[in-house]
Amino acid sequence: MTFKTKKIMIYSILILIVIGLAFGGYWFYKLKQFAYLEVKNYPMHVKKAFPYNYNVGEAEGKSGLEVHFKKANKLSEIRMDSPNNLSYSGEKQTSRAAIYFDDKISTQLELYSLVVKSNQNDKVTIHVDAAHTQFTIGIKNGESIDVALVSHDRENELTVNPSDDPEYEYHHYTLTGKQLVFKLVPHDKRSEKNEWSVEGAGKVPKKIIAE
Repeated sequence: MTFKTKKIMIYSILILIVIGLAFGGYWFYKLKQFAYLEVKNYPMHVKKAFPYNYNVGEAEGKSGLEVHFKKANKLSEIRMDSPNNLSYSGEKQTSRAAIYFDDKISTQLELYSLVVKSNQNDKVTIHVDAAHTQFTIGIKNGESIDVALVSHDRENELTVNPSDDPEYEYHHYTLTGKQLVFKLVPHDKRSEKNEWSVEGAGKVPKKIIAE
């Protein structure tokens, strides 16, 4: 191998290293982007370019939902028509929304959080009923979602020195214009703790257990 060939190889390697560092730095910057919106009035409607991490929640002491989005940069619009109604849109978006409930709703639903991963959907809607015993999830112009129900059994793990990217037990649902209705099974009809019934995923309601 000639000196000239070695020189070309060294320069090529250095160029690849610089490109790799630049690419890694760009993604690190994207992952660290963050913004928070405090909801003061309803309906709330935001349409803009969002950072990768975007949180939406009510002022301290108020009731309602708090939503932590990842891949919010895939969204173009977030709307909350009331404290219990959330929708978010973006063409074929692949965001992840972790939804946290206030103390009252959390106690009645027996859930610490609800996590929804959008799989190439234009719109996702989530509605918690007034009695706080069930919620509905729908999608528009898409095919499927992944849903994780997180019980209070994991609350300490997720609040005390939490992981930046915790693992969840997702349930995959393919939808074609239908809505999913998640109903908390009454205590006297449960076969297991944290049992839920899911309607809309088939002819017979499915039973799942909140992790």
